[in-house]
Formats: sequence, structure tokens, C-alpha cells
Amino acid sequence: MTSPKSSVMIADTCIIIDFKRADPTLFSIISRTLGPLSIPETLLEELEKEFSKDIISDIKNLGIDIVPVYLADLTMATKESQTGPLSVYDRVCFYTAKRWGYTCITNDKKLRAECRQHKVQVLWGLEIIVQLYQNHGITRKEARRIGNAIYTNSHGRITREIYEHFLSIIKK
Repeated sequence: MTSPKSSVMIADTCIIIDFKRADPTLFSIISRTLGPLSIPETLLEELEKEFSKDIISDIKNLGIDIVPVYLADLTMATKESQTGPLSVYDRVCFYTAKRWGYTCITNDKKLRAECRQHKVQVLWGLEIIVQLYQNHGITRKEARRIGNAIYTNSHGRITREIYEHFLSIIKK
């Protein structure tokens, strides 16, 4: 597993939701321990549906950078989302990661496949928790607690097999 230290990470909506529900302090710990964490500006609309209009100030207070989205990327994402397997928000996340060489953090299997197909570095949310533990950003106990919360609330995005692999790494 490679560490994205010193590279910018970009998260999709599900990661922001999962991490915020598991432990909102994760965002500042990630930024301090592994490097900057960003989201594409257009994802704020999707996050507002999940939380509230206050999410923009919450995002900034949590230490997450909001990255502007190129019109060309938004146009391609909108067009391709009408016929392809990814939502417009996932496409925007993909195009932003690809354009800037960011590491995409997602638990979405279709977005992960798109990233891998186009050589965009991609990590599971639980891989970030492992890296936080390995880099002494959180304790083993915290990693297990956070990992369990993410797994429990993943609505099937994270399989039992992935979760058990996570636990086996944390035990080391």
C-alpha cells in the first residue's frame, strides 16, 4: 500500500459522509498526517442533500479544501453520466483527480474501476484509516472503532471481506 503523503487526495461524497459520521476529527488528522484532502466544488450540492446548507462552512472548518471544477470536466461528466455507469458527481471527482494527479479516495466500486482503468491512483476509505494508524495519526483502538463505524454504515459498499482485511492489517 502506497502512502499519498505529500500528494493531494480528493474524496467522493460517500467518503465525506462516511468519515463525518464515523469521526469528524478524521479530516484534520488526515490533512496533518497524510496530506491535503479536497473535494470538487460540485459535490457540495450532493452533500447539502445529505446534511444541510451549513455543510460548506462545516467542510471548511473540518480542514477540507474545496477545489474548483473546470467547465470542460463538468461538461464531459454531465454528458457521460447520461449513458455510463457513474453519476455526474462521481465523474467530476474522477476528472478532477485525473486532471491534477490527485489520489481518489472512494468506496464506490464503479468509480474505483474507472480510476484504475485510466491510471488514476485510488484508495479505499479504510486504506486511509490504515495509513493514519501506520503513520501514528490514530491509535489501533481508534482505527478499529472508526473502521467499524465506516463498515457498519457503508450500506454494502464495503464488503465483509474488505473489512476483515482491514482488521488483519490493523492487528499487525
